[in-house]
Amino acid sequence: MEAMQLLFNWRKAEIFPPPPPQGLFVTGTCNGFESVSGFAELDGRDYEELAVSEPAETVAALAYTSGTTGLPKGVEISHRSFVANLHTSK
Repeated sequence: MEAMQLLFNWRKAEIFPPPPPQGLFVTGTCNGFESVSGFAELDGRDYEELAVSEPAETVAALAYTSGTTGLPKGVEISHRSFVANLHTSK
């Protein structure tokens, strides 16, 4: 929580409620979460397609990292990058 407060203070960000998550995912296994390990094998027939203006560039995840500067920052991961990472991790 201290890192989040530092990030908000440093960027003079306003706290606003995020939209509710559409799913809870992990790369391994954890109760209450869906693993992304098998996403590459999905054929897409069981999922409703959502309309987005720019699908490849829509943010799929927001990760917080200290990077190389030591200060925490948010890193947007686009759907294109997320899918590319799935394909390279096979």
